[in-house]
Amino acid sequence: MRNIIFSLGLNLITLLSFSQGAHYRFRLSGFINTRDTGQMVLITVNNNSYYPSQEYPLTSKVRNGRFLFTGYISYPTGYVIGFRINNSWEYLSGLFFIDSGEQTIRCEMGNNRVSPNIINGPMTELQSNYNLSFLQINEAFKQYDKARDSIQAIYKGKIPPDIHKSFVDRKEELHKQSDSTLLVYVKEHPNSYVAMWSLIDEFSSGYIAVFDSIYSVFSEKLRKSNVGIILKQQLDSASISCIGCTFPNVKLVKRFGKYKPEYIFNESCKYILVDIWFSHCGPCIDQFPKFKAIYAQYKQSGFQIIGISTDSKAEVQNWEKVISKNNLPWPQYIDIDGTFSKRISITEWPSNFLLDNSGKVIKRNISSEDLKYFLNQNITANLDQ
Repeated sequence: MRNIIFSLGLNLITLLSFSQGAHYRFRLSGFINTRDTGQMVLITVNNNSYYPSQEYPLTSKVRNGRFLFTGYISYPTGYVIGFRINNSWEYLSGLFFIDSGEQTIRCEMGNNRVSPNIINGPMTELQSNYNLSFLQINEAFKQYDKARDSIQAIYKGKIPPDIHKSFVDRKEELHKQSDSTLLVYVKEHPNSYVAMWSLIDEFSSGYIAVFDSIYSVFSEKLRKSNVGIILKQQLDSASISCIGCTFPNVKLVKRFGKYKPEYIFNESCKYILVDIWFSHCGPCIDQFPKFKAIYAQYKQSGFQIIGISTDSKAEVQNWEKVISKNNLPWPQYIDIDGTFSKRISITEWPSNFLLDNSGKVIKRNISSEDLKYFLNQNITANLDQ
């Protein structure tokens, strides 16, 4: 009942805050360098709750490389745009911004994860002040990726533990520098919607405490805007699953458990990986073979995986089918429609949490490679597997 009241209250606040703001029409005329007939998709950042004005995703047919989007916004709004043919994505842009009024956007096939060419106030800020502030850190990330790819090629994916650790430490350091850079930028530009949407985009990968510090230095105007209110609610909700916090021992329906909810943590383990996925998620399924190998190697030494699917009631049979087809040996629970996952602000799939024996989160969204390295350093493997 408490969760229902909270959800109703959240929706009411969202509706009221938007209804009290001005609605401005935008018209986005677009070009993409392709002869193929497909569909352009205007994709929301993080999740749809930040966009109460209309239903998303918005789509537009491509004819002779041209497309058109129209809608309403209350302030500069962040998006990603993609081009797909049937269900295959041929192009996905980086974060960009739409303002009110007439605008033209140019998308370049092959320039994936790059902001498309569009001229308006927030895009001018992005391409000048914002990108200039992040110039050094972005270059450092490029150098990191280049070095990592080179090492992967040299060792054919089997990087020695000491070298692997140096890359893990370097990546964590770069992310901390990026967060610090964003904090400084917001202090200097407290009315920047570009910075707020960038924070929302970063938040898609999971909550960390510094996000609250960044949010607090935005101007009162931005914090009281609809997007600011929703961001604060999402940050507060996600904080219960932060690194160092105790992960909620929620009751969910277990596979083969006669569909009666039970607590997901019911045995003592040295480390538990909570894997959040759903049955039509390709990247979720692609990771299963590596997780199975790790599970076989470390299960007898105190490592456990708990799967939580966010499938709907209509997809329960497909959930069962995917588990059986991939022969997943660890406990599986279903979080119908992602009700629990929304409470902890899961917006990307797959997502995971690595917990210690007290249930505290020690890693978030750890890769299979980093997980194997961590367990190798902290737990005795069963070498007979």
